Amino acid sequence: MNQVAQEVVPPVRAKVVKRLRALGAPSGEEERVEKIFDAIEEGVKKGEEDAASLRASGPRYAFWRAYNLEIDYGLERCALD
Repeated sequence: MNQVAQEVVPPVRAKVVKRLRALGAPSGEEERVEKIFDAIEEGVKKGEEDAASLRASGPRYAFWRAYNLEIDYGLERCALD
C-alpha cells in the first residue's frame, strides 16, 4: 500500500498545486493561499522520501501542515478529500 500511495499521491498532489497556482488566489488572500500551496509541496516531497508518511496519521502524515492550513482557511471539505 505504501508503494502504491507513493506512486500515485505525490504526482497527483503536485499536479493539483500547479493548476491551482495557475488560477491564482483570491484578492487579498495571496499570502495565506501561498502558504497552503507551499505546505502541499512540502508534503509531496515528504511523501516521495517516506512512503509511510502518506498513510500516517497526525503529525507524521506528509500533508499534516497543509491539512491544518486548509482547515484554518475554511476548506474543511477540500482538506478531507
